[in-house]
Amino acid sequence: MIVQVFMVIGFFSLSQSKSNFMPNLPVREYRLVLEKLYPCELKNNNSFQLNISLNKKTSNLTEIKGNISFLIDLDDDTLTLDANVASWGSIGGWKTNSIVYTTKKACSAAKNLAGNSWFTFLKGFNIPTDNCPLPAGTYSTTGIDLKKFEDNNFPKVYFYGKYKVVYKFKNPENIGEYRLVLEKLYPCELKNNNSFQFNVSFSKKTSSITEVQGNISTLIDFDDTLTLDMNVASWGSIGGWKPNSMVYITKKACSAFKNLAGNS
Repeated sequence: MIVQVFMVIGFFSLSQSKSNFMPNLPVREYRLVLEKLYPCELKNNNSFQLNISLNKKTSNLTEIKGNISFLIDLDDDTLTLDANVASWGSIGGWKTNSIVYTTKKACSAAKNLAGNSWFTFLKGFNIPTDNCPLPAGTYSTTGIDLKKFEDNNFPKVYFYGKYKVVYKFKNPENIGEYRLVLEKLYPCELKNNNSFQFNVSFSKKTSSITEVQGNISTLIDFDDTLTLDMNVASWGSIGGWKPNSMVYITKKACSAFKNLAGNS
C-alpha cells in the first residue's frame, strides 16, 4: 500500500565547469530552482497531506507557504522512501530513472538527503522535534525562503538540465529487496600511473562462498578532495550495455563512498 506520494518539479541551473562527461550534457555544479511543488494524488485518506505553494514575495525571494498534515508518524520502522528523478528530453517529454533511490528507514533517509535544509524545513513548519520519528499532526508556515533549501546532501555536480523528482513514502511490505550479483571485477584502464591500482579477482571457495582476493595500491590519499563519479549500465533485452541507468556524481569522494558502502 502506498502511504503517500508527492512530487517536486524543478530546474537545475548550473555554474560553469570545464568537464563534460556526456555529449551535450555538461556535468556542472548547480543551483536548485524549484518551479512547482504539489501532491501527485489528492486524496483525503492520504496519510501525509500537503497544502503548500510557492509564493514569489520579491524579484529575488520565493517562499514556500502553507501547511502539511501527518495522519501517522513519519518514522523508520514502517515506511520506506522511494525517489525517482526524471529528466526532460532534448525533444521534449520526461524520461524516468535518471536517478532511482529506494531505501528503508524513510525518515532517517530523508533527513540524510536533506542535510541542513532538514532543520530549516522543521523549524519553518514549527515541527516540535528535529529527530526521527516526526510526530503526527498538522504544521504550517507563513513562509520559508527557498534558497535555504540549497544546503542539502544532494550530489554536488550533475548533468545540466531540467528534472522532475517524485518522492514516495511506502509501506515496506510492497518493496522487494534485491541481491547484488557481481560477475566480474576489474579496473577500467590498466595504467601504471593510475593513482588507485587494483589487482583483485573472485575466487569460488565453495558452492556457496565466493571471495574477493588480491591487493590494491593507493598512490595518493583517498580523501574528500576527490570527486566520486558512478555510472550504472543495464544489459539490454537484445544485448549490449546501456549506460546511465543510474548516475551519481558528488564531491567528497571518501565520505560519499563510505555512506554508500554502509556496514560493508
